[in-house]
Amino acid sequence: MSAQALADATGLTRSIITNIENGRRETVTLAELESISIALGVPPIALALPVDRPFDWVRTGDLNVSVLGLMSWWSGDVTLRDRTKAGIQASRLIQWGEQLGAQRASIQRDLDEAFHVADELQRARIVAALTRDDPVANFISDGTGAVLLEHVDESRRAYRVIAEQFELIGGVPPEVDPVAQWLQRRVAGKDG
Repeated sequence: MSAQALADATGLTRSIITNIENGRRETVTLAELESISIALGVPPIALALPVDRPFDWVRTGDLNVSVLGLMSWWSGDVTLRDRTKAGIQASRLIQWGEQLGAQRASIQRDLDEAFHVADELQRARIVAALTRDDPVANFISDGTGAVLLEHVDESRRAYRVIAEQFELIGGVPPEVDPVAQWLQRRVAGKDG
């Protein structure tokens, strides 16, 4: 990708991109890193660290740390110094937030697949049950669809428990339930 194409994709100037690329600019803001990462389709950590050499050592502040150690630190898995109350809290929020996101994605994938295998009448019943917040597992009585909808009901209960725990430790869960979000997309015609 050319510097101009990257500039166009990120909203940054070509001069900024060129200066970062050539090392004339040593600092990059978080917003710039995110924009470039999205435009290139790579995780931000891959732009900030030599992820192809995870066992190399780098100097950060007054510490010598392996690239792998830094990658774990960035994801909240480990600390580089003694754990502080704020560090513990941040790690918990990261872990519970990741669980919440994974549960949300799982529910929506299962709904997509169940909806795909359902016939028209079953689809209408599924949407009606979801709108009323009823269990949906009994609307497809056999096969893959039934198993998926049972899993949706179980996953939805688990999602609510995870969201409550996330909120208890200071996180802000999404305002829209994953099933409600799926229904909104379906009604808007954004899903097949």
